[in-house]
Amino acid sequence: MLYEKLLERGSGQRNNRLWRRHPANPIVRPTPGTWAGEWIANETIIQVGDEYLMYLDGKTGPVERIGVATAKVSSFDGLGWKEYVSNPVLDIGPGGYDHTSVLDPSIMWFQGTLWMYYTGIGGPPDRICLAHSRDGYSWVKDEHNPVLSGRCPHALLFDDTVFVFYLVYNEDGGYDVRLATSRDGVAFEKHPHRPILPRGEEGAWDWFSVVTTRIYEEDCVFQMFYASDNERVDEPRGFGLAISKDLVNWEKYPGNPIFLTGGPGTWDSEAIWCPWVMKRGKEYWMWYCGSRTTYSQGLTPQTGVAILA
Repeated sequence: MLYEKLLERGSGQRNNRLWRRHPANPIVRPTPGTWAGEWIANETIIQVGDEYLMYLDGKTGPVERIGVATAKVSSFDGLGWKEYVSNPVLDIGPGGYDHTSVLDPSIMWFQGTLWMYYTGIGGPPDRICLAHSRDGYSWVKDEHNPVLSGRCPHALLFDDTVFVFYLVYNEDGGYDVRLATSRDGVAFEKHPHRPILPRGEEGAWDWFSVVTTRIYEEDCVFQMFYASDNERVDEPRGFGLAISKDLVNWEKYPGNPIFLTGGPGTWDSEAIWCPWVMKRGKEYWMWYCGSRTTYSQGLTPQTGVAILA
């Protein structure tokens, strides 16, 4: 298990050096003049038939939209992703809850179809919305939208229950992770543990803001990867890890952070988000989004991958 491997090998900067950034990074880049002309960020990878689908957040001008890139399972090398020619697969609405931007897609199988939880921006507050698809390319928004207040959902199914982890502002001005659950995927009950993943003590690397949680199950243990920072709201400089057997009670890895921003001047030198982990053979591959600039400088998110042997 990845958690146990990290326990054996070290902490902090030492763990960061265990990961090998692939020399081809960034492997998914913006394309000027398209739906993702300014940035393109990975969000979710899911298998649909004989394809892996990587869902992406793309931005051109002030608008963010959701697209997808594909890779064949039979020839998958982790690096060669082909953008769908008809991107975006989910666009902004004509008005209301998501007429400004759609972003942060989290996709899962439920009731025989694909369900996408996403952030809809259409004026405060931010909202979590829902869309459905049978093939991963054609999506229909749910008539009950929005289904939650908050942003940046990560959804998964456990014990016939939909668990959605999401972000809300905390009292210090950063983000906290909350949890809501649902039997039907539409009507949610907010969990009383708030936040569901506690921030670190004041001054710790993860005390101010926790964002972009992603959960990877291995050996019946849920491993939550999250981005965090001790000063910045949404420009995190490290990834942490926590484990749970029930998705409610979480134990943080004592050697956090497990991964840090790249060196000065590199494509991921200023901020990193969205750590998505998959085991390939004996290696752990982590796709993530990085930026060489901050919000004030104009973000430049792209998608890369790091490997832990």
